[in-house]
This record gives sequence, C-alpha cells and structure tokens, in this order.
Amino acid sequence: SIFLLNFIKISLAFTIHCKYSTNGQWWVVNDFYYCTVSNKLGIETPDNATITSVVGEHTSESFSLDDVGGFEAENADIRYFPKGLEKIFGNLVMIDINYGPLKEIHQSDLQPFPKLKCLELYQNEIEVLEEGLFKFNTELEMIWLSSNRIFHIDPEVFDGLGQLSYLSLDTNDCISGYATNDTQEVRELITNATKNCVDTKIYMSKMLAKIDHLEVK
Repeated sequence: SIFLLNFIKISLAFTIHCKYSTNGQWWVVNDFYYCTVSNKLGIETPDNATITSVVGEHTSESFSLDDVGGFEAENADIRYFPKGLEKIFGNLVMIDINYGPLKEIHQSDLQPFPKLKCLELYQNEIEVLEEGLFKFNTELEMIWLSSNRIFHIDPEVFDGLGQLSYLSLDTNDCISGYATNDTQEVRELITNATKNCVDTKIYMSKMLAKIDHLEVK
C-alpha cells in the first residue's frame, strides 16, 4: 500500500542533530568548523543508513553547511557507515566515528570524500581493511583505528597514501601499534601489518576472484 511504502521511506531516513563548533583541532587539521552529532542515529543495517537532513543552529549567520569541515559522532549507535553525508557536508576533511558498533568500512563509504585528511574510527568493531579502501582518499594524513577487531588488512591498502604521518592500529586482533608524526614509523607499522594481518581465506578468495575475472576476459 501507499501508506506502507511511505512508512518504509521514512524508516530508511535519518536526521542528524548537529552541535556546531569552531577551531577544530585534530592533529593534522586545525581551525576548522565542525558538526558534533548529538542524537543517537540507530543505523542498524547497511541498507538502512541514509542521512537525509540535518538540524542545528550555526554559531554564526555567516556559516553554512558548505563551511563544515568535520563530522564527529561518538556513542551515536552507528553500526554501518552513514550514506549521503557528502550531500549535506560537501567539504569534509575530518570524519570521526568513535565509541560505537561500526562493523565495517568500505571503499564506497569513503569515495565521496576526496579532501579527507583525517579518519578516526576509534573503538568500534571493524574486522577487515579491504583492498582499495583508501583509493580515493589520497590526501589522508591520519588514520586512527585503535581498539577495533581487525584481523585482516589488505597488503596494498595503504599504497598511494604518501602524506600519511599518523597511523594507529593499536589493540586489534592481528596487530597492536601506532605511529605519530613520523612517516618512517608509519612505513614500519604498515610492513608489520602486511606480515601479521593477512587472513589466508580472505586473501585466497581475492586471488581466485582475480583469476576468474581474467578467465572471463
């Protein structure tokens, strides 16, 4: 029925309640305007994760959504990465989703944010860093993934991130370590991750998929 369809559409939409702040300081990005989410979003499934609107009073009449450089959500009950953020905040340089049940992160989640410099997903439930995860985020300078459940890291996932100087993989299933403001230590940590964090089943599945693709061609 029309009523049921409308109900489904409503149930798939989320509104962010923003508390706006100025002078954001996130190590590699400074003096930016950002939104801190003040409501529980309750994103429980990957298909039920679309952000459609935002409410909140800007700190000045001169600010608009185009000025927002940071998105911060802590304890916001986000199990899957919110979709549609880029349609609301088109200039994000920092995304911070901490202290939540975030289970996975995909290339498609991050692709809309080519200006991203800082990604912080601290204390979640992420298990896998997939191939090509950061392919469209070459300006990343900081990735913080402490206290997750990571057991597989694609060997090439950090390739192409020439500006990466802060990396934390601390307190994960396959690795525990971090590097701050030191590109050499970052490279050493990545080398350690490629040695200790390649799950055989996932890696073999990836290789077989590539072979099948070549055979089809």
